[in-house]
Amino acid sequence: MSDWIKQILESKRAYRVKLAALPFAEKIVLLEQLRQRSLLIGAVRVKERRLVASTRFVNIRPNCSL
Repeated sequence: MSDWIKQILESKRAYRVKLAALPFAEKIVLLEQLRQRSLLIGAVRVKERRLVASTRFVNIRPNCSL
């Protein structure tokens, strides 16, 4: 295993220990923040899909058939 992967794994372990040591109330706050971030990401993805779907069948070259 390469050194940078070992470093990443150790960082993850340390972060898990840090999270486990947090009080329950702080864990709930983190969970709410993650949920808000997830909702924002989902909203952006829906907008992108709608944009792609609305432009998917636009023929830019009139002499070229799809």
